Amino acid sequence: MSEQPMPARRRRKRKALDVHAEGLALLAETLAASRKKLEWCIDNDVPVDAAQVSANVSLLKLLETMRYVEGDDKDKEAAGLAAQFHAKTKERQTHTAQSRDDLLAEYGLADYPTPSI
Repeated sequence: MSEQPMPARRRRKRKALDVHAEGLALLAETLAASRKKLEWCIDNDVPVDAAQVSANVSLLKLLETMRYVEGDDKDKEAAGLAAQFHAKTKERQTHTAQSRDDLLAEYGLADYPTPSI
């Protein structure tokens, strides 16, 4: 009795996974289910719990992120506004603090000597 060699297993080529498309499909399904649950809560006069609100906020953040990644025009406007905000923040950081005398005068306070310890 001679042993016969095992036939080579034939492997199927796997279809490449489009993570972006799959993520969008999952996000769309999740949004639809969330909307359906919110409508059910409204129809049945059931209060929406904090976990559902938190989940909806997270979904909205995901949508914002997806739009930013895709480069929608609205997000380009938001990026411009963010740049303006950061520029103003940088201006405020370079602004020098007022002196003690200026602060006392602004609030109408008298300057008392600092006690020595």
